[in-house]
Amino acid sequence: MNDKVIITPLTLYAQHERGKTMLFDNQRTGEFILGYRVKDSISGRHYHTGAAGYKNPEVLILISGSIQLKTIDLDTKNEQVVMIEEPSCIEIFAMVWHEVLALTDCVFLEMNSIADCEADTHKLEQTV
Repeated sequence: MNDKVIITPLTLYAQHERGKTMLFDNQRTGEFILGYRVKDSISGRHYHTGAAGYKNPEVLILISGSIQLKTIDLDTKNEQVVMIEEPSCIEIFAMVWHEVLALTDCVFLEMNSIADCEADTHKLEQTV
């Protein structure tokens, strides 16, 4: 998308009759969030300032399903909408407002804790 939102498909390590094994790099430790969203639900509608380290960037691993990600760079006002399919790694840097629409039921891993969310999530229902 741009330098403040990076979407990377996960690496296929192996595929056989039992299924697939996918890889992603992770330097983070601690508590993470496993999220489930139902089709047509909307999440996010917020941005992060970078006050919490694990929110800059915010890293989401889309495990299953597909989403529409809408972003607005609050510095440049650049707006983008992209469809993302599983399995993908999504990195959203500070000062990017973001909204996720679940196009299907989906499962994601959010690579930060609830404490990180509470420390650095700024709701903004109306886009700029």
